[in-house]
Amino acid sequence: MTSLSFPRSGILALFLALAPFAARAEFTDPEFLPATSCDSPVDLRLPGESMHGLTQTTQGYGDTNLCGFFTFSNYLDSYRISRNGEDGDKITRSSPIAIGVENAIRRNVPFWVPIQNSTDPLAMRFGRWGSTFCALASGVREIGYCADGGLPTRTTDETAKFADLTTYFYGKLLQVAETPAFLRKGAIDKRIDDLYLKYVAWATERKAVLLDQPSIRGLIEKNPTKPYETVRSIFFGNCGEAAKRRADLKYTSCKSELFIGLDALGIPTDDRDPLRTDRAARKVAELLSRPHALPVPFAYCSAVLTDGKAYRGKSPLDPNCGIHWSLVAGRKRIGNDCYLLVHNSWEPGFRYAKDWVVDQGDIWVREQELTRAMLLTQWLED
Repeated sequence: MTSLSFPRSGILALFLALAPFAARAEFTDPEFLPATSCDSPVDLRLPGESMHGLTQTTQGYGDTNLCGFFTFSNYLDSYRISRNGEDGDKITRSSPIAIGVENAIRRNVPFWVPIQNSTDPLAMRFGRWGSTFCALASGVREIGYCADGGLPTRTTDETAKFADLTTYFYGKLLQVAETPAFLRKGAIDKRIDDLYLKYVAWATERKAVLLDQPSIRGLIEKNPTKPYETVRSIFFGNCGEAAKRRADLKYTSCKSELFIGLDALGIPTDDRDPLRTDRAARKVAELLSRPHALPVPFAYCSAVLTDGKAYRGKSPLDPNCGIHWSLVAGRKRIGNDCYLLVHNSWEPGFRYAKDWVVDQGDIWVREQELTRAMLLTQWLED
């Protein structure tokens, strides 16, 4: 899952990445307004809705930092159901790992750049991980996304294991890439047996086409300084061919709205904060009430999922914030309060706060706490 602590360099990466969006973000009227009505329930998982049939996919059993890519992949699949008429019960899911790898190859930012965003999905180094929804949408619209029938995106367990495996592979291949050329053969020799054993275990369990060890080694040696291209060659077959990529994501613009409240300045808020909670509540309600609604992607302090109703607003600079991406997939009243349905990418069995209701792997979280934790939403306009 995404770590519940976030490095300050990662925070800087997020703000630098969001700077272009901040200039054109659409802000609502700043005056204080009460929460919008919650009397008309929305659940996008129901038949005929955009998330019907889209079961949870998991970003790994380890700390993979892939939440943005999984959030975008799930949104993309809901878009295919809603806008392209695909059957949610039969849809071949897009692969968040393939989307991330293709985006990294497309943008090709040098490894020595210390701060990146959406360009190094499998990295585990401070300042390099993270993503923004609009950056991924732009990449998919430009080059498409992999439609290879062998994509490993089926069950929750498969997606988790595959996220962990590809992250591990990338880390080892990056070590090879950063080794001086005259020492690189030894670096490959040191790692090839370990990598191949892990690859064989995954391919055997999944009944995938099995490459032999010389073939794996040959792919590493072909692109020794380009680990993402090697990952693509090993795990995604022909995805490098344009003919294997789908190009059915069509939209006019990707919009952003930032929710900067008093707590962003380090001032905790126990009551409703019109600069954040009411803006966020109204924007989520507006997006969910649209015809043929899609889920709402949002970045937030994930501590709200474990703190429950005790959650108090946190600055994104607070190491206990835990910046994370998820989707809002529904809205309804429980008792006297409005709750939002969070479609998350953490492992099954994760212990959420007892205040929240787990529902088919998703979580109903009270609106006033969740909107207090929200930092940003981004969405596509047809």
